[in-house]
Amino acid sequence: MTEFETPAAAPTTEAAPTGPRTFTWGVGRRKSSVARVRITPGTGKISINDRDYNDYLTNERDRKAIFGPLDVTNIAGKIDIFPAARVAASPARPAPSSLVSPAPC
Repeated sequence: MTEFETPAAAPTTEAAPTGPRTFTWGVGRRKSSVARVRITPGTGKISINDRDYNDYLTNERDRKAIFGPLDVTNIAGKIDIFPAARVAASPARPAPSSLVSPAPC
């Protein structure tokens, strides 16, 4: 080997995870809408569509609907919940982003 040659690198392969999965996926569908939720062991964080749950759940009643089952089953503060919802537009119904656009003056 000369000073300009480099030794051939051995091919690297990543091993597949061998441990248990640490999350659970749930999926719900209705018509063209899809809701997915990922539940992981954690500290009790809830994030809806990558935003804090307080942005979506403004009423105390809505928050109790979420935290009630978690309190009854004694898992509040032990799991993280990450739901994400997607609504597909149809010709009869515009996309949700067009519903919040400002009206022309």
